[in-house]
Amino acid sequence: MIRAAVIFLALVLSVCAAVDMPRYLNATRLVENNHGLDGAHQERGAYGIRPATWRQHMGDLPFALARQERWGRECARRHVAWLQRELEAAGIDPNAFNVALAYNAGLQTVLESRAPERAYQHATRVRNLYLQP
Repeated sequence: MIRAAVIFLALVLSVCAAVDMPRYLNATRLVENNHGLDGAHQERGAYGIRPATWRQHMGDLPFALARQERWGRECARRHVAWLQRELEAAGIDPNAFNVALAYNAGLQTVLESRAPERAYQHATRVRNLYLQP
């Protein structure tokens, strides 16, 4: 009984500690768009937020707010939390690399193992920055 409780607790703690959110968001910000400019695929702000992602997590708030650090970071935080839940539900470790892969390529693309090479490069850069002390 105690062994089962210890294993369960270890599992819960490993899931809860999968990604240090502020650290992860800082790494994502550096890789996505350090200058806060709009991207070629309608990404907006320092976190590279797309219109569909904004609507999903921020509702009717104007997409122009994605350029502001406070709002862009909040949308990115909500999106990362959602990606972590979805990856975990699919049996994929919601670590910094896998979350960054889904953040860049899209969740469905990752679930179908169709992420392009550029997304793997992106995820590697985010993970490397995330792991820096």
